[in-house]
Amino acid sequence: MRELGLLIFFLFIGVILFSSAVYFAESDHDATAFTSIPEAFWWAVVTMTTVGYGDMSPVTVGGKIVGSLCAIAGVLTISLPVPVIVSNFSYFYHRETEGEDPTQYTHITTCPYVPPSPKALPITDKSTGHEDELPDGICSSLQTGHLNSIPHSDSHHLQGTTEQDCKHLVTQV
Repeated sequence: MRELGLLIFFLFIGVILFSSAVYFAESDHDATAFTSIPEAFWWAVVTMTTVGYGDMSPVTVGGKIVGSLCAIAGVLTISLPVPVIVSNFSYFYHRETEGEDPTQYTHITTCPYVPPSPKALPITDKSTGHEDELPDGICSSLQTGHLNSIPHSDSHHLQGTTEQDCKHLVTQV
């Protein structure tokens, strides 16, 4: 949105400058269509956007030079920010249409409650050397620090855990 606002701002500045310049370049000619600066705004907009209706055109050499510079400045003013606007549009379009990449995550099945096992090692805080105090049975499989110890669907055989106690949870890693 900022780029579009900047584009309109630069076009507005160019319209003011070139309409003033063409008015003063054409003011000495009697048969000119540029009778005031606000009337020259229309010509500057049409010229800078390269529409070129042809309803107004400069007739003096100075007016034609201003018209040429106006057309060149208009092409440059419009063409320079367009790649940025298109790039942003493409980014947001692809982000909305493609969603998440299905290969970005690996899905694993875990058991949110597993009674503590004797082989589970507690996690130690490396900065202080003290063990984290987690209640027994809650996230005990994650206390080992190894992904291999995460129980899978056949984990109901651990220390009297029944299939009802072990509700499977799909997580993203």
